[in-house]
Amino acid sequence: MAVIGNIAIGASVNTKGLAADLKAAEMKLGAFGSAVNGLGSSLKAVGPALAAVGAGALVFTALKASVGTAVDLEKAMTGLSKASNAEGTTLEILKGQLYGLSTELKGVPLDNVLAIATSLSKMGVANDQLVEQTRGVAMLTTALDDIPAEQVADQIGKLNAIFKLGSKGALQIGSALDKIADSGLSSADGILDVTSRVSGTANAMHIGAGETMAMAAALLDTGTSAEQAGSSINNLLMNMVDVSNHADFAKTAGLSVEDFSKLVAGKPMKAVEAFLGGLERLDAAGQLAALSSAGITAQERQAALQKMAQQTQKLAEYTAMAGDEFRTLNQIQQSYDKTAANSSSVFTQFSNNLQIAMGHIGDGLLVLIKPVVWFLNKALEGFNALAGWIRGGSGGTIPATVAQSPKAAAVAMAASGQGDAKAEGSAGSESAAATLSKDVASMEKDLRLQIATFGKSSDEVQIYKLALEGASAAQLANAKSLLAQLSGMEKQKKAMEDQVEIQNRMKEEGKSIWEATRTPLEKYTAEVERLKGLLAGGAIDAETFGRASTAAAGELMPDKKAAGTDGPTHAAALTAGSAEAYSAQLRFIAQGNGGKDESIKEVAKEAPKQTDLLRQLLAEMRRTANGKSGMPAELFNF
Repeated sequence: MAVIGNIAIGASVNTKGLAADLKAAEMKLGAFGSAVNGLGSSLKAVGPALAAVGAGALVFTALKASVGTAVDLEKAMTGLSKASNAEGTTLEILKGQLYGLSTELKGVPLDNVLAIATSLSKMGVANDQLVEQTRGVAMLTTALDDIPAEQVADQIGKLNAIFKLGSKGALQIGSALDKIADSGLSSADGILDVTSRVSGTANAMHIGAGETMAMAAALLDTGTSAEQAGSSINNLLMNMVDVSNHADFAKTAGLSVEDFSKLVAGKPMKAVEAFLGGLERLDAAGQLAALSSAGITAQERQAALQKMAQQTQKLAEYTAMAGDEFRTLNQIQQSYDKTAANSSSVFTQFSNNLQIAMGHIGDGLLVLIKPVVWFLNKALEGFNALAGWIRGGSGGTIPATVAQSPKAAAVAMAASGQGDAKAEGSAGSESAAATLSKDVASMEKDLRLQIATFGKSSDEVQIYKLALEGASAAQLANAKSLLAQLSGMEKQKKAMEDQVEIQNRMKEEGKSIWEATRTPLEKYTAEVERLKGLLAGGAIDAETFGRASTAAAGELMPDKKAAGTDGPTHAAALTAGSAEAYSAQLRFIAQGNGGKDESIKEVAKEAPKQTDLLRQLLAEMRRTANGKSGMPAELFNF
């Protein structure tokens, strides 16, 4: 370090040819000293210019922020325009109303207001209702502060569409959700998640949105995960709507089958509460037996519903809360009022006003943005070139901004010269060459690693890296052992997964073969049983049952063109004298799971032709009794 006058000079030298470089440096020091006086006067002239640059930088920062705000708002309004199909004057009016809404509400950022409006438009909210519904959802976001605004708009909007609650639906759902979350152990986010999973089944059973949220909260309060809660409630509702399960549900609830069926049809939530209340009164074994008989057999779902049964009283409380909030909307208004009184909410309102003002300024600048940016780019290019030249300190071409000042040019020439010594603008700065050298070294290291580990497995690469980092032989051996164990575990897992897949394929193939080999009579019997269940459950009427049964019986009849008759297979077999074939079919009936002649009766009662079949059968039985029949006698040993 050398000191000339009041200026400290730092120099770095190349160790090659040190003596020659020192002589060159000594000569340049003399030239540099003569240029110092001129540099001092130049700095005095530059001072005011630097002050002007500082003030200009502040103005530029403000303008840049305004332009950025305008661009962001323009992007948001473009998204709203695409979602709502609003353009021109309509879009400008909508924009003004939403901007006004953001300055009216407290605690709701302008960006959230625009995002909520866009989400609601995507869900089909009409433009004339958009501002009012945006107001409601925006108020919700201040109360449900643990859920992002866009998620609130999206999920509550979808629930509103599923349950068809109308223009106030979002507020009703949000108010009930906030009340239940504040009154229990579950978060609003979790309740909303489970409600979304169950909403389709619940709505199909005519269970309301508030009641669905009550069930979700009651089960989540027990520590059940959202996924398990949704699955268990869905399974409960789907089994409850099945008429064939009503007897088992009614038994647990302590009601007659008729009364329970009426509850399911008219007041399904009361049916749920009655069943859970009855389940709560049973011991553990009784609960499992009741759930299994009602069609709920999965252990995880049984465990979840056992816990839910202990929440029967809480479920009733949540249901009442939800109903009250759907009528009054008290909770959402109270929560908004409390949030609006916070200092942060007032500041958010101020920020919205500031953001809108900056947007207006930016809108005016956007027209000039291209020429302004072009000019600023040129100015910054010149400044960066000068800074880079000073920082690098090389003997290259002097930037034009420096060359315009003779004194500055003299200083620059004196500082650069022909030798290897270079004056640095700051002793603590790192030269571009040093940075480049580091980057090259890092790249070289990565390439060497890739070459050394080419073709190796991932485990071998990890061992190689550990060796490079200085791991001991014992550490490397231990690492190899652990990696081998991990690899073995992964192989076992893969083998188990493959075995499960094979078993599933075999089951599917077996089912396919079973379906393909079922006799027409088996298919007919199964179809009639299915139709009986639908008739008993009220899904079809008697006329439909008769038509479907006749159609199913048609499967037992031969092809008219091939056989030349439209009679049943049994009658056709007797007419043709094929007693053995008919005997084989009847033997199947006699050995089936139902009554000995149940399937024959099902066929016979459908049409007069099948009645004739029964008559022929009885006649054949009489001949068998006299020993005159050609049919095997053991067929009739029922």
